[in-house]
Amino acid sequence: MLTWPIAYLTQDGEPPAPLSTMPASGVTAVETMAVSFLSRWVGLSLGTEQVFLRPSARRERPDMRWSVLWGYGAVCGLCGAVCRCENVYSLQIPGPVASTVTVTIDGTELPQTAFRIDNRNLLVRQDGDHWPKYENVRTVDGDQGSWSISYEIGTPVPVGGQIAAGVLATELAKMLVGDASCQLPKRLQALTRQGVTLETVYDNFATLKQGLTGIWAIDSWVTSMTQSISVARPKVYSPDVPWARRTTTDGSTNPPIVIDGGRF
Repeated sequence: MLTWPIAYLTQDGEPPAPLSTMPASGVTAVETMAVSFLSRWVGLSLGTEQVFLRPSARRERPDMRWSVLWGYGAVCGLCGAVCRCENVYSLQIPGPVASTVTVTIDGTELPQTAFRIDNRNLLVRQDGDHWPKYENVRTVDGDQGSWSISYEIGTPVPVGGQIAAGVLATELAKMLVGDASCQLPKRLQALTRQGVTLETVYDNFATLKQGLTGIWAIDSWVTSMTQSISVARPKVYSPDVPWARRTTTDGSTNPPIVIDGGRF
């Protein structure tokens, strides 16, 4: 499951009541439910997960001295799956890269200045050396002859989404324990006449399908995200235009940076 951080606006940052009185398993269940709702409301477009790669290669044909087929989720960033490069400097990895990349070769972690990320999925060597053509996948990561790439993939959840998750988790917990201060909409309407109570369903979940809970902190964020997705500017691509690269990390600190007003 994708990682979706949750922020609680309490003094110590801990979950408020009634979450604070629940067992850890109950808190996890409620938070998972809140994240599941929010993730679907914004089109499953947010969240990150950890990726660990052990790149390897094999000869494609004996007569192609440097022809290799990269495995474990990585291919040559210039040639693709079948590589004819004598030395590979650019490696295409699953993206989009969302965090600091850690590269370990023969048990030694490369400094962040030794490489950079282009287009959020190209690992480019920039220290004058090249990426290993082969590795011994039978070795343990960190041993001589091994090399690995570790990072997070996906789109980080904005602060607004983290706060919305905290608010929704709190209200879901209130609903489960019958707390009268719960702000989530009620689905039943009770009418009592001559000692007879009649309950009718008046909410068909139409607004909930749109991510509208009636709670401003949640609805405003979900609406801002879904509207921005629906009104995204069109893009035109032409095969006649050379493919351009954008450096999406600065090579020293390696976190995502802002380019043309967007987070990369």
